[in-house]
Amino acid sequence: VVVGAGLAGLLASLYMRRRGKDVVITDIRDDPRIAQLQHVESAMGKHKMDGMGKLGNATRRSINLALSARGLRALRKAGLDEDVLADAVQMNGRMIHDLKGNTTLQLYGDSADEALYSVSRDAMTRYLVDHLTAPATEGEGAVDVRFRCKCTAISADGIVTLQCPDGTHQCPSQVVIGADGIFSVTRRELSRHTRMNLFQEYIEHGYIEVGMPPSVDGDFRLDPHALHIWPRHDFMLIALPNVDRSFTGTLFAPWDVLAKLENPEYAVQWFREQFPDAVDLVPSLARALSTNVRGALATVKCSPWHANGRILLIGDAAHSVVPFYGQGMNCCFEDCLVLDEAFELARGDWSVALPLFFNARKSACDALAELSLGNYIEMRSRTASRWFVLKGHVDRALHRVFPSWHSSLHSAVCSSHLEYDEALATCRWQDRVLTQCALATLGLAGAAAYLALARTRARW
Repeated sequence: VVVGAGLAGLLASLYMRRRGKDVVITDIRDDPRIAQLQHVESAMGKHKMDGMGKLGNATRRSINLALSARGLRALRKAGLDEDVLADAVQMNGRMIHDLKGNTTLQLYGDSADEALYSVSRDAMTRYLVDHLTAPATEGEGAVDVRFRCKCTAISADGIVTLQCPDGTHQCPSQVVIGADGIFSVTRRELSRHTRMNLFQEYIEHGYIEVGMPPSVDGDFRLDPHALHIWPRHDFMLIALPNVDRSFTGTLFAPWDVLAKLENPEYAVQWFREQFPDAVDLVPSLARALSTNVRGALATVKCSPWHANGRILLIGDAAHSVVPFYGQGMNCCFEDCLVLDEAFELARGDWSVALPLFFNARKSACDALAELSLGNYIEMRSRTASRWFVLKGHVDRALHRVFPSWHSSLHSAVCSSHLEYDEALATCRWQDRVLTQCALATLGLAGAAAYLALARTRARW
């Protein structure tokens, strides 16, 4: 049984199905394909969306997703990568917007392999549901997808209690995989069966999403092959391209700033001062800033992720991170890949596979939490620094001469297959080497200048 039909739960189910396992996957939300149809009909004025309220709208106000090499590798193993890329927009770097509206492109790297791909969370979810519910081929297991069913309890021996529209059901299972997100019910139930340590921390910043539609002639209004950033030190605006030639804008700021933006007049004036070249990109700017839903951002860590060889957490249920490295989806997909590999190594024995998976992923995912928080500072502040740009040029030059040298921490995290903790440690070592070389160079330059001065004085 897989609890949670988000991205991690769907891909994990697809992997298991292809190994011949029968899968029951359940989610409290509506079938995303039906929810999308209702949204389209509502937009056409046929009727208002009903039923799930804020839950039903949750995916449409989620931050855009940036697909990178890690996520692509997991999709490739399932044979899905080419179709996903066909519906994505390639981003080759960060386009930095200063206060005067000037722009500077900071490439992620010299290779196309270092690009990110902007994808729709809704479209990705519907695509995975479609593949999971397609007729099984020879050797594949059966899949039973149950939407609008709430997991209310999980026993130590893997019996899942579901509350569905047609009543309460008991689902026995060999293993229960909890992929039900940051507010995981599976995690709560797992804590009843093991001594779990849990850490949850909200940051002092939230976010607002704003739509940036195409131009009148239906084209992109910004360079589509970049992630656009307006860094302002304490806050920032970003924009990611969509295949319909719109952009999804997200404002990240301290909560006290977001509170002030509830005043429409103040909101427009403030936005005009901070992001002058973005004002015309957002229609109904005053209403968008003052009334759009405010989202909170949190980090969750817990340990262990498994118990009794019967219950396991993956994805955000095990390790939720803030979105600033764009690795949430990629990390979840990599979870599915590593779990599949652990199952193979354990020769189908879940009691062996679960601890193998946990030991392989725990340190890496803890490092990603640290990386994600640090990248917020980089995006909103350091990207505007000349020293940051200079260091990027030096790193890329060294990478051309020494291919094992990572062109940036971003490249090591997003474009390599190093575990996140290994990528962090490697790039910290690189930074120490650069610092020592810089100090040595300054020391030699100072010594040379001193000797030159001493010789000049001797001649006097």
